[in-house]
Amino acid sequence: MRTWLLGLFAFLAPTVAAASERCVLDSRAGIEAADAEAATDFVCAEVEKHLSGGPWHVKLGKLGSQVVVTLEGTGVREQLVLSNIEEIPVAAPRLVDAIGQRRPVVETMDVTNVVGGETRVPKKRPSEAHGTLMPVVLVMPGLGTSGGARVGLSFGAGRWTFGTDTTLAGYSFTGVMNVFGNAFHSSYESDKDIVKNPGIGYAALAAGARFHFTDGDTTPFVGGGIALMYEGHSVATSSYYDREHAANFGGAAFGEIGLEIARTRQFGATIGARIDAPAYTITTTTVTPSGNGYATAQTAAYVPVMTFGVGLRL
Repeated sequence: MRTWLLGLFAFLAPTVAAASERCVLDSRAGIEAADAEAATDFVCAEVEKHLSGGPWHVKLGKLGSQVVVTLEGTGVREQLVLSNIEEIPVAAPRLVDAIGQRRPVVETMDVTNVVGGETRVPKKRPSEAHGTLMPVVLVMPGLGTSGGARVGLSFGAGRWTFGTDTTLAGYSFTGVMNVFGNAFHSSYESDKDIVKNPGIGYAALAAGARFHFTDGDTTPFVGGGIALMYEGHSVATSSYYDREHAANFGGAAFGEIGLEIARTRQFGATIGARIDAPAYTITTTTVTPSGNGYATAQTAAYVPVMTFGVGLRL
């Protein structure tokens, strides 16, 4: 009987040794021996239940106050960053599942097994804020030219910036009240203003983005966006009742191109050209004397708006 038991032990001993060596602790830099052994037991227990082959190597290390646990086999390797060694029971099944299912360990996360390294709040680069003040030249093809100003505010860093601006030009710049027409004047007073101060008017509130071609101190840029826009023109002829007036208000898209200078300085400059493409036409109303009365004629035209300017960047 004793001889039979010794023979059975001799037969099983290599198998037991092989099983214990199929999952081993390779390193535990910065981890206490007792904690490392307990952590390895958790990982190896999952390995024995779900993974075949081997050998499997467990590595433990410190990253500041965090613990890095790695499970590695032939041609495969997965890793998790833990807040502390006590998260090993949560991490071990995920490492084994990721290797067994051949998927990234991040895909094994659910609402019950998140570990500390996955809860870190990501850092973000701060955005810069800049203001611009730019005198502009207004061009309305076929109607005339005038002057005005654009005030803007932008946010961003590197090659992308996002911002908004307001532009007033022509009679909208010299008399903001004319932008709103009859909302502030009687019809008679408005008509007198148009005759006394003929010209073109433009006002816009726009928002969009710019792409800078380099990160350098001086860089060209292109941009685009959308706007709410007013445009109008008035022409006084021989008498009060012999005149033309046209105006409209609505949505528009714009594109721009330009150059920014001294971007890294507190004060810089912006040179730019912009074209606004309205989503509407403006209708010109012409009133002329006719016999004992007056004749009224209307013509519709599509009028884009172009502005050019050099301004201060703060």
